[in-house]
Amino acid sequence: MFTGFTILDDGTQLLVLGLSKENRRRMEKDQPIRLSRKTHGMAVPEGLTIIIFAGETEESMEKTMAEHIGPTTIKNQRHPH
Repeated sequence: MFTGFTILDDGTQLLVLGLSKENRRRMEKDQPIRLSRKTHGMAVPEGLTIIIFAGETEESMEKTMAEHIGPTTIKNQRHPH
């Protein structure tokens, strides 16, 4: 996996995650990737955990992540409201 982090000229943060062929193979075998600063170093912002996974449909992926979804979880929000 390739990871990168920078602060752009306009002050916004950019986190770049590149998946290798091996990463994609593991995801196809239902092995999600979990990233944090502890596991992937300084490119991941402090206090942030990321889970990358794949599924057939949005509904199946929601079921897969059910244990991580709670009353404060924001799901599938495309625009800030």
